[in-house]
This record gives sequence, structure tokens and C-alpha cells, in this order.
Amino acid sequence: MSDEGLLFFTDRGGGEPVIHIHGIGTTSADAQLAGLGPTLAPDHRLIAVDRPGCGASPARATSCPPAAQADAIAATARSLGVASAKVVGHSYGTLPALELARRHPDFVEGLVLLAGVYFHDFAALRAFRAVPTPRGSLVRRAGPTLTKLVKPIMLRLSFWPDPVPQDFIDGYPLAAVSHPKQVAAQLDDIECIADTVRDLPAAVSALSCPVKLIAGTKDRILSTRRHSLRLSQIAPNASLHLLDGAGHMVHHTHTDVVADAVKSL
Repeated sequence: MSDEGLLFFTDRGGGEPVIHIHGIGTTSADAQLAGLGPTLAPDHRLIAVDRPGCGASPARATSCPPAAQADAIAATARSLGVASAKVVGHSYGTLPALELARRHPDFVEGLVLLAGVYFHDFAALRAFRAVPTPRGSLVRRAGPTLTKLVKPIMLRLSFWPDPVPQDFIDGYPLAAVSHPKQVAAQLDDIECIADTVRDLPAAVSALSCPVKLIAGTKDRILSTRRHSLRLSQIAPNASLHLLDGAGHMVHHTHTDVVADAVKSL
């Protein structure tokens, strides 16, 4: 749990702290469903946060771009006595992860960025829009129902070409993801992408910490060519591990690869 004013988190294991930041369409439960905790054990402590407005974290009173999310994550981690940590971000979660390194350089020991979004990409925006772009209260009211309808399709696309694991289906936090609070937060996330990625490549190049990119060649949510590969070509401190035949959910299908990247930081 979290104290009032901080983000909800789960805290498992012991050793070097690792912060996990989930993407759109899930919650902090994603880290556990991927099996990251046991894979990183016994040398790492996995702290998975619900981003603002998601899961059990407080609703957003106003727009909360990745920079503000990063500040909230840093405050939550420091409330646990964490002075520095390795940071893992997946999909949209790579944006607050990068902002965390940019705004709190002494806190971030290194980044592992999984299937991320790093450039303004209309195809990526369409993929993220599992519910319509907000146009007033009617869409926000309809959003939860639409999310439940389209989520099975989005999950199949996310794991493609692999099947969706049954334990993921059983543990998927659909009630939280389809809650009006999280639907509103995710709509806000989408609206913040363009401004966030405008100067992101230059910001990545200026980071002092190591940056490890992991992405699959068959990602149907975010084009690896347009995002991870392109970033690795222009940011000299960002190394890329391409997973041949993998889709968007690389931390689920290649958990050992992700854990090895974290351990190597």
C-alpha cells in the first residue's frame, strides 16, 4: 500500500531496488504477472507502482504528463527509503522512466526500456487508443464499456505472435483498467505523448546513466523500427537488444532477457 498522497505500489523481495513502471491498459500487477519478481530474486527488490490515476493510485485532478508522473514515482520510492534504483519501463511506461532519469539523475542507476514509444507516431497513437479520444463527458462515461469490449483484441495484438498466457488472462486487472478513473488517466496519457517526445532523443543522449532498449521484431503495438531501433541509432548511450519474432509483451515472453538486462546495470 501507499501513504496518502503517494502512489500505490507493491514491494517484493530484497536487495538492489528495481522500480517497474507499467504501460497503458494495465496496472502494477503487470510486473507480477510477468514473473519479474521471482526472476530477479534473490538479489533485487521489485517495487511496482500504479501510475497516477491507474489501479489503486489516486485519480488525477488535472493532466499528469510523464514528467509529473516521474516526480510522483520518485517521491513514492523515497518514502520507502530508496535513495537510488534501477528502473524498468514498458510501453508508455518508458516515458515516465526516461523523465525520471532526466529529472532525478541521482536517483536512477540505469534504465531498461521495453517496447517503448519515443517518437511522435500516428500509428502508435492509434494503437494506444483502445478507447476513443476524449470529447466530453459522454465519451468518458462510455469509455469503461468500450474498454471491456476491445480489450480482448488488444491483448491478442499485444502478445502476437505468441498466444495470451492463461495465467495472464486469469490475473488481468480488467476491473481496474476499465474503471472510469483509469480510462480518464489513459486518455490523458495519450494526449501527452506529442509534447513529451518532442525533444526526447536529445534528452536520452544527455543522460548519464546506461540505457538498455529491448524490443521485439514482431511488435504490432509499437513499431520497433520507428521507435526502439531509431532511438538506438541516434542516442549513442542507448544499446538495443532485438528479440527476433517477439511481440510487444517482451517482459512476459522473454522474462529472463529482461532480468539479465536489469542485473547487468
